[in-house]
Amino acid sequence: MSAASFKPQPFIYASLLPKKKKERLFRLRELKKQDTHIVLLDTPYRFLQLCEEIKQVLSASTKIVVTQNIGLPHQKYYYLPVKDLEIMPFKKTDLFICMVQKN
Repeated sequence: MSAASFKPQPFIYASLLPKKKKERLFRLRELKKQDTHIVLLDTPYRFLQLCEEIKQVLSASTKIVVTQNIGLPHQKYYYLPVKDLEIMPFKKTDLFICMVQKN
């Protein structure tokens, strides 16, 4: 959270969302209702799917931080609005954490 530069406050850690799209979208909609930041973690091979679902559920202007390969020498941080999620370069073996800022 400190790398995300979000105001310090409680957050929800939502790891490994359901595998089925309908259930994942439902969970994301439920998380959206919370009045706090959200940290999302999922498997690398589902990250693109998660990005698409985030774009469906959250406002295009919602600010997020995606950490790629955290803890590795080549880790990167992407600070961007939800609408720009697809511009991130990645491999299916990369590890991702997505932090969603509560507006």
